[in-house]
Formats: sequence, structure tokens, C-alpha cells
Amino acid sequence: MNQTIARPNIIPMNVDRLAEAVGDVQQMHADLRAALHDVTELRTALQREEDRVTLLTEAHDRWRAEALVFRTKLVELSTQMASIGLLTISAQEILKSVNELTAAPAPPQELVTKLEADLALAMQTRTGK
Repeated sequence: MNQTIARPNIIPMNVDRLAEAVGDVQQMHADLRAALHDVTELRTALQREEDRVTLLTEAHDRWRAEALVFRTKLVELSTQMASIGLLTISAQEILKSVNELTAAPAPPQELVTKLEADLALAMQTRTGK
């Protein structure tokens, strides 16, 4: 069986038109390569920026953790200082009372002598009964 394949007639086209079409395709190919190169550069820049964001986030988290530790220590310290202040106030009151007691004027010597004499008389009276 002899089969013949039908081939379309190739009509000769304008050579200038074909050359222009090939030139357009080559220009589109060059533009596509340039676009792919730009996309690759942008992906690299994006990856670099994502790494920077990751580093900044880690640093921020570390600073936040340190800030929480410092805040906790500051609360502890201020609580202890407040306790010390309260103890100081009560100690001042006690010291004031002691100073008032020790700063009281001493009785005159005549009064002390008279009280001693009265006490001795009271003791003799008791023993004399």
C-alpha cells in the first residue's frame, strides 16, 4: 500500500517579514533571560532580607527576655527597699522613744535624798512594828 502524505504547499513568504519575526523572537528571548536574571537577583535579595529579619527577631526576643529578668529583679529590689524603709521608720520611732526616756531630766539630788530618807523611814516603821 502506497500512501501518499499530503503536504501543504509552501508559499514563499516575504524574507524580510520572516527576518523581522525571527528578530522579534530573539528580542523576546533576550528580554525573558533578563527578566529571569532580575527574578534571581530579587530572590537572592529577598532571602538576604528574610535572614536579616530573622536575626532582628532573635535579637528582639533576647532583649525582651533580658528586660523581663531585669524587671523581675527590679521589683524584688524595690520590694526589699520598701521593707527596709518600713523597718527604718519603726526603728526611728523606737529610737525616738528611747531618746525621750533617756533625755528626761534627772531628778534633783535633794529629791533623791528625800525619797531615800522616806524609804528608809518606811522600812524602819515596818520593821519596828
